[in-house]
Amino acid sequence: MGKDSLKIMYEDEHLIVVEKPSGMLSVKTSGGVRRTRGNTVREEVTAHSLLNDYIRRSHRGRDARVYIVHRLDRDTSGLMVFAKSEEIKHLLQENWENAVTRRGYVAVSNWDSRNAPEGSIKSWLKENRA
Repeated sequence: MGKDSLKIMYEDEHLIVVEKPSGMLSVKTSGGVRRTRGNTVREEVTAHSLLNDYIRRSHRGRDARVYIVHRLDRDTSGLMVFAKSEEIKHLLQENWENAVTRRGYVAVSNWDSRNAPEGSIKSWLKENRA
């Protein structure tokens, strides 16, 4: 999978679930541009923009679009859920906290474990205003 592509994991008439690679924004930000070779500025590719292009090409024409249900940080890879209508987006977001009862993250580290005992690190992620 390339940096500017998504793998569709599930799709029906209401939803589309994709695997977002790390390094890709979920949605456009206010500074959503990137410099290419030769210092050319172009709009950054996002999971949302790629899916909108896909839906327009393969499904419903120029006015078709997807609606983002949740986001993942740029450096986080994982599954993302998009709705194919605003109504479905709102239904999913209203029930998101009840539906998603458990979240897990796996980190890859270059820590040299040859000089340390085997084991795992367990920690809870929390919001931190700092």
